[in-house]
Parts: sequence; C-alpha cells; structure tokens
Amino acid sequence: GRDLSLSLPRNNERQMVQFDVPVMAVNAAQRARSRPQPAPGMVDPLMSYLTVESDEVRHEILVSGHVANDWLKKHLADNDVIPVADQQAWKDGTTRKLLDSIPIQIGGQAVDPILTRADFVTIGVGGVVTPPEPVPVLLKNGVLGIVFVYETSALAQHVTVDWALLLDDVPKILATSTDPFGGKQQYVTADEPTFR
Repeated sequence: GRDLSLSLPRNNERQMVQFDVPVMAVNAAQRARSRPQPAPGMVDPLMSYLTVESDEVRHEILVSGHVANDWLKKHLADNDVIPVADQQAWKDGTTRKLLDSIPIQIGGQAVDPILTRADFVTIGVGGVVTPPEPVPVLLKNGVLGIVFVYETSALAQHVTVDWALLLDDVPKILATSTDPFGGKQQYVTADEPTFR
C-alpha cells in the first residue's frame, strides 16, 4: 500500500489524517483477460448499424483496432502502427471473421451479401470518414468500417442478426437499426444475443 495524507478542517483548525491506500497490482494474466477498448470516437469496441431500405438491407459494422488485433492474433501494442502494406490482410481477416460469426436472416431466410466493403476509417464530428488514400494507423486509433449489403425485392419486414459467436470476444455490442418507419438501439449481450 501507499500512505496518503490529507488535510481536513475540523472545528476551524486543520488536522492531518494519514491512512494506508491499497495499491492493486495487475499481473500479465489479468491484462490478457481485459476486454478491448473502443477507439477514439467509438462508444464501444464493436458497433453495428443496420439500415433497411426498399431494395436492400445494409449492415455497417465498426470494429476497433484492438478487437481486430485479437481476432487476427497480430499481438500489436497500442502504439504499434498498422502499415498500409498490411492493411488489406487486416480488412480481409476482419471481414471473414464477421461473415463467419454473425448470421443474418431476412424474412426468416439466411442470406449472403451481394456487396462487401472494408476500410480503415476515422470517426469525427461529421461521422465516419474513409480517407481518400490509405495511411498508416496506430492500433489504439484504428477503426475498421465493414459494410455488407443484402439485396431484397421489397422492404424487409423481419431482419435478424445473431451475435452469439462474438460475445465471448466483446461482452456487449451497441446495435442500431433504422428503417423508413423509425429505428431502435439496444445492447446485444450474452443474455440477449439476437438483434431483430
């Protein structure tokens, strides 16, 4: 522990109080079990945005560099740089992990995307921005924006996203959906892994 001294007023006179404050040591095993942190501009390390339109369902997912680092077993530290030459492998690996882990059903049927896109992005006042040219990215600031587009013949009435396979890696996922009639937002957790 460490000693901490405070000067407290008592009956218009100051009195010194000294007490022992425990110091918590964090060992390597505890650090390894710690959950990934969100990148700047993100509320959580993994966020989902589902947009339902008359001819498509678009699923946009923001993944922090820390989460992708864990999935891809890259073993980078916060201040390590993801060079431009390595970024395609990060985008491909993260996209594959999401496709393999989060089944989507539209109208009760499993569907595959007709279009997939992945980029390192930044988040600012104006929202999510894709740089015009790839740039090296610090792991702690890294955000991957992954977009899956699913074609529909009409406005989808029922869309289900099952996050169960990712909830061991990320304990909660902020999921947002919008459609022509409004939207909703909820946290997806192990107790409630399906977003409808």
